[in-house]
Order: sequence, then C-alpha cells, then structure tokens
Amino acid sequence: MATLAAQALIKHSMNATRAAKELRPHLTEQSARKTGSRMIHTPAVQAELEKLMDARGLNERNADRFLEELWAWLLGEDNALKQTAARILGRCYVTERMEVSPPPAALRIEGMDEDAIRNLTGRG
Repeated sequence: MATLAAQALIKHSMNATRAAKELRPHLTEQSARKTGSRMIHTPAVQAELEKLMDARGLNERNADRFLEELWAWLLGEDNALKQTAARILGRCYVTERMEVSPPPAALRIEGMDEDAIRNLTGRG
C-alpha cells in the first residue's frame, strides 16, 4: 500500500490531497486532505518515496548537481542558456506574488498646524 501511495504522490507532484482522491475517489475534499496528510507523513510511504525518487535520479546529490549546472549556465557565454538559468533560478529566489504595503500614514504632531509646517519646510 505504501508503494501505491508513493506512486500516487509522485504522479500528482506531491499533492497529497489529489493523491488521496485518486486512491479513494469516494472521499470528500476535507477527508481527502486529512487522509493525504496522514499518508504523506507515514514512515513507510516516506521510505517508498525516497526509493522511487532515487531510482529516477531525484535525490539531493542530483539536485545539487542541477543547481551547479544552472549557475554555470548563468555565468557562461551562451545568452539563451543564461536566460533559461536566470528564469529557473529566479523562481527559487523571487516569490511570484509581490507584496505591496500601503504608504505610511502622515505623521501628525499635536499642536502643529498647516502654518507651522509651512514655516518649518519653507513651502508656502
């Protein structure tokens, strides 16, 4: 059963809810989330995932090698490879959703009116 769960997780890009729905189509969305969470955190499933990922070359050693290759592309001479590496590496360091904070509120000092501000800033 752990092998089936691990294969479903890999098939669904480690989306535990979708993997649980594939294995048990009758589950509600909430039940699928709970089942998927339990499934992905089970030691037997973790061991199977590691075994399957290693067999496909998806391990820490290869991930490090891939990053080294991307940095070599970025620092190399080929512009097409530079652009590709920049896009891929950029996704690692830049979030897709930019956070925009509202501008700070104006500082209010008690007892200071518009005339006092004009006198201090020289704008009038």
